[in-house]
Amino acid sequence: MANTLLWVGFLIERIAVILWLRTVHRPEEGLASPKTSFIKIILGIIAITLPELVIWAIWLYLAEGMGYLLAGVVLAILMLGEHSVELGLVKKKNPLSFLTHPPTLFFTAMEVLGAIVWLHFVRNDQAMLGGALLFIGLAIEHIIEGGALKPQETEQT
Repeated sequence: MANTLLWVGFLIERIAVILWLRTVHRPEEGLASPKTSFIKIILGIIAITLPELVIWAIWLYLAEGMGYLLAGVVLAILMLGEHSVELGLVKKKNPLSFLTHPPTLFFTAMEVLGAIVWLHFVRNDQAMLGGALLFIGLAIEHIIEGGALKPQETEQT
């Protein structure tokens, strides 16, 4: 059941991001373009969702053996790589440039912190509180990442 909820949650998130990009920031580019076929959109959603699902699954597996704090370090490294690649693809820049980008570091930390406190509270029979804190961490992450996905305005001279 938990895996199903994870998949559904990630798919809803990715669909929302594509709709947001299509209507707000990048209406004529990539997966957000109205010219992109439905099958390409679905394949794109799967391609960007699957790596994040794998990262979260690795983190949960490691958290069982090494504890959620140490596993959180692994999650932070993997998610920073994931976020950097996503930003690089959308902004058409070298993903390595986002590894030290302060907003990317911050919103990755918010996701990881949300994940760690979520797991802590779930393991201590406070799943609702854990879920609420994860939601807050992910909301902060998405607001900041959304701002980072905006196209840069070209300066008029």
